[in-house]
Amino acid sequence: MFDATLIPTDPTMHAVLHTRYGDASRLAAATSPRPTPRRGEVRVRVHASSINYGDHVMMTGRPWLARLALGLFRPRQPVLGMDVAGVVDAVGPGVEDLAVGDAVFGVGCGAFAQYACARASQLARLPAGVDFEQAAAAPIAGATALQALRDRARVGPGSKVLIIGASGGVGTFAVQIGRALGATVTAVCSTRNVDQARALGAAEVVDYTRADYTCLATRFDAIVDLAGSAPLRACLRLLAPGGTFVSSVGRLGRTLRAALAALRAPRRVAVLAARSDRASFEALGALLATGDVAPAIERTCTLDEVPAALARQGEGHARGKTVVRVA
Repeated sequence: MFDATLIPTDPTMHAVLHTRYGDASRLAAATSPRPTPRRGEVRVRVHASSINYGDHVMMTGRPWLARLALGLFRPRQPVLGMDVAGVVDAVGPGVEDLAVGDAVFGVGCGAFAQYACARASQLARLPAGVDFEQAAAAPIAGATALQALRDRARVGPGSKVLIIGASGGVGTFAVQIGRALGATVTAVCSTRNVDQARALGAAEVVDYTRADYTCLATRFDAIVDLAGSAPLRACLRLLAPGGTFVSSVGRLGRTLRAALAALRAPRRVAVLAARSDRASFEALGALLATGDVAPAIERTCTLDEVPAALARQGEGHARGKTVVRVA
């Protein structure tokens, strides 16, 4: 169970805390000191955040290799949450391009809280007409999809794109971004998500419970694999000459196999480690503002409901994003 003796005693904000790795029973919504921005950082009064696969990794400390960055025996960061949207309320030394009162979104540290700090370079201004909940759903999932399609696979008008795992947070963004880039998108998902994939803009949807997508006759200019559900060799056979296979799968074994394939054929296979940078978030903001991309928000929750939402995330059946309403 959660160790209440390790909760900070300064009750200055409400936050979701974790002091030990494990399942959602180790989490607690409690009081915690407000963070202080360091050089290059701002503090954001959080209006909304959202849940990502990475939050589940941080909660459980698995795969074990992740603890090299997170903390070997205990988490170094006591507050979970990365996606953030809100208003700057304090500015650290060296920050000149953001000011108190600016509405922003991007990636921060400890965003499942009323206040979170973030590097100014990892935040973008909130575009007019985009609300905090839409913006909070976008940073990590949207940037992953954008960088996979635009930067790694160089998708453009006329491209044929296959999205494997089109129903989750990244997948729902990938279908829409592929369409916005002018591509013809084929989505792979389960039966219950077929209608959603079509509504998001997929020209063709393959229900993997009824058909083997590795047997498709089409050859694709880009394949974005978010599931790792089929042998890598079978997926690569679906590539057109000059096409690119981009792997963004959380499982270590699949990532290592894709990385080895990328070493042998770097122009054909890429393993994506998405960047959290202002340029990507500004591009996402523009797509949100025009309506070319709209986050597929499955549900919303409060800070107190985050543990239950993270438990659902670990089940692996997400349909889009879960947004955390903070303010």
